[in-house]
Amino acid sequence: TNGALRATPHRVRPTTHERLAIIRFNAFAAETHVAPLAAFVDDDRPAAYSPTTMGEIMKVVIGNLEAGKGAWDAATDRSTTATYDYGRSARRQEL
Repeated sequence: TNGALRATPHRVRPTTHERLAIIRFNAFAAETHVAPLAAFVDDDRPAAYSPTTMGEIMKVVIGNLEAGKGAWDAATDRSTTATYDYGRSARRQEL
């Protein structure tokens, strides 16, 4: 929705007891095209996100987790991949 509707952040509350967690990703097929919906893009609200594929998103997310980066930026209250320039990543791979 090009930022018109924001995703709800997942927050795990601290507990007084030990807790184990399992990461579960729900995703589309890797080749699925992901981009802002045309109905939410116009001259007054240009596309805020670069088009990509689900496979590229998962590659970035998993890479961030492997590098010890979190998935949520508390300072901006946004997903760490929300403003990632996937077009820049694709261009870098083409070089």
